[in-house]
Amino acid sequence: MLEQKVGKGAGYPVIFDPLTGGVRVAESVEKANQDLHVILVTPLGSILGMPDFGSKLYLLWFEPIDDVFFDRAETYIVEALGRWAPWCIIRKFQFDHYRQNHVKITMFYTVENSSVERSFEFDFFTGAGGE
Repeated sequence: MLEQKVGKGAGYPVIFDPLTGGVRVAESVEKANQDLHVILVTPLGSILGMPDFGSKLYLLWFEPIDDVFFDRAETYIVEALGRWAPWCIIRKFQFDHYRQNHVKITMFYTVENSSVERSFEFDFFTGAGGE
């Protein structure tokens, strides 16, 4: 099911294979998680010709890490993935606040029309802190 939804394509980051001269290919879970990562780290409006691509997570770069931060992060992730990865059905979030400016966001999801739960981890760093 996942393979049908995300297919396969160039891995992220793009790495060239010196033996074949081609680009490393990613597929299945690896490709799905790379797609999620690219969507979330791309600031909304930063790609020429695709002003709606990306997420609003960049708006949190200088915000204190508190309950409001976690609520907004969850909202921004749901908005972005709802638009750019509709196959990703988010089941729950886990936020781990490691240091003053570091949050590990773990998202548990299933693929549309599947019951297999997968997880995606994303390290988010801010320029601010909070308790």
